Amino acid sequence: MKIFNVCITAAGAVFLAACQDIATDPAEPSPGDARAASVAPAPAIREEEAELHQLAAEVPGFGGYYFDENGETVAFVTDLARADQARAAVQALLAGNPAARRGGRVLVRQGRYTFPELAAWRDRITGPIVDIEGVQSVDANEGRNRVVIGVSSPAARRGVEQLLAEHRVPREAVVIEAEEELSLHMAPEEDLAASFGGEFLSSVIRPLHGGIQIGRWTNRSTGKWSRCTLGAIVRRSGYNLFLTASHCSQKSWEDDVGAHYQPMPDIYDYDLIGNEYDDKRGSSCGFMSPNVCRYSDATLIRINSSIGDELGRIARTRYSASSVYPDTMGSLEIDPAAPYFQIVGRGTVSQGAPVHKMGARTGWTRGVVTNTCTDQPAERSYSWLRCQVATKTWVSPGDSGGPAFTLNADGTVLLLGIFWGRKTSGAYHYYSPLSGIERELGSLVIN
Repeated sequence: MKIFNVCITAAGAVFLAACQDIATDPAEPSPGDARAASVAPAPAIREEEAELHQLAAEVPGFGGYYFDENGETVAFVTDLARADQARAAVQALLAGNPAARRGGRVLVRQGRYTFPELAAWRDRITGPIVDIEGVQSVDANEGRNRVVIGVSSPAARRGVEQLLAEHRVPREAVVIEAEEELSLHMAPEEDLAASFGGEFLSSVIRPLHGGIQIGRWTNRSTGKWSRCTLGAIVRRSGYNLFLTASHCSQKSWEDDVGAHYQPMPDIYDYDLIGNEYDDKRGSSCGFMSPNVCRYSDATLIRINSSIGDELGRIARTRYSASSVYPDTMGSLEIDPAAPYFQIVGRGTVSQGAPVHKMGARTGWTRGVVTNTCTDQPAERSYSWLRCQVATKTWVSPGDSGGPAFTLNADGTVLLLGIFWGRKTSGAYHYYSPLSGIERELGSLVIN
């Protein structure tokens, strides 16, 4: 089980009306209602969901939990007679994480399904569903107590309905809803000028650390280049490396040994900081599937020995965005009084938890988690990313690779992963968690 979980806020207004410690949603069937189909044997547990499975083992009928916008915890059980047991188990879990001690009650609500049931039903279809054109996401959603599937066309909806019937997944356990396609705008931009008039994220910054602008040539002969964000300095096998998004490299999801610069390419290679060291191709999403799956859109860049770097630091700008609404930028100017955040460990998040981001394009922004482990089409064709985190934390072109982190009361941070994409409208923004990154790129030292 992860030792860090963060608790503050969430959307989910449908749950906000009740103020009792125990409340029942009258729209939900009673726990005694028969299910439409039996659950398949438990599949391998996803690391990112281990905590939810542990709670389900401790509390029979546990259906998940999330944090509402009042800072309170909402938990589901299929039998309200176990409400006190569920409340105690969730409180004990949160008490083990000092960063989550924000106060507020644990509200226990009637759920229809256990979380292991939802995860098992999702896993039944997780292979074939990626081959249905127009499916945009698949999630065992602990905050809605349902499997939630996003589709962008009527044909995709019909395909999902047929797949659920073929695999005997109870239809009432699944929400199929309209969802827009992933934006490709998180790919690096071209012909963007860096700022050299002060200490900005786009300035020449040495030693290297997380959150600053990096770039690579897209066409050296014509002077075109693209920018992204350095995610974090890491160590692996004795090498000095940094994380960024794989699609920020010359060949997405493939080793290319491409050169990276900070803050931008120059014809004399003065600002060359390193070359790609380790990227992954991915593997088949399922039997005979044309799609390739990975658990992270991440790559490792080996830092040149002549370039200084600082493990455990993320650049800190003067202020964060004033709100979590789209198109709200944070400061790009590094705070001279407090120029960096210190990473003190790694974190995981629950639905409704706050997430911060530092990016070369939009600076320091913040938002909340909407999905903790969603399977999602990736930036490249015929590719999917498993178990990504969806947030309301604003990102824009050039922010790809930027660190996702939580902010502790003492100003230190926990590193969560790196951002890589968003929906076309900017409604949701995605990052690859450290668990998925290390699954593919190996164990990393981050501080």
